[in-house]
Amino acid sequence: MRRDDESELAAEHAMAVIATLHVLNAAAMYADRVMLLKDGVAVGCGPPLEVLAEENLRRVYETDVYVGRNPETGALAILPAGPPAARRPGTDMQNTSTPSDRQADRRHIQGRLLGVKREA
Repeated sequence: MRRDDESELAAEHAMAVIATLHVLNAAAMYADRVMLLKDGVAVGCGPPLEVLAEENLRRVYETDVYVGRNPETGALAILPAGPPAARRPGTDMQNTSTPSDRQADRRHIQGRLLGVKREA
């Protein structure tokens, strides 16, 4: 069943559809509203574009992320920008990288999203 079919069916019967999704890109693609939780507490609730923002995701997952749009489809694209801070030797969450490091990570991820190879 396609999303349009499910939306029409739910609207026709005045029903809400609730799903638990752990794949953020799927949640962004299929949900009209999402709730982001950390340790059972809501960090955000609302439209995916607002809730699945870099700041919220970084706080929940304790790692840098890239949030952008797929240039071909326009769909929201969420990708990790690197390994979680806990796996990075000698780092803490308050100072995982410099702004220039984060910008380099962002360019690298955008290149992967676009299918562009970048020189190391």
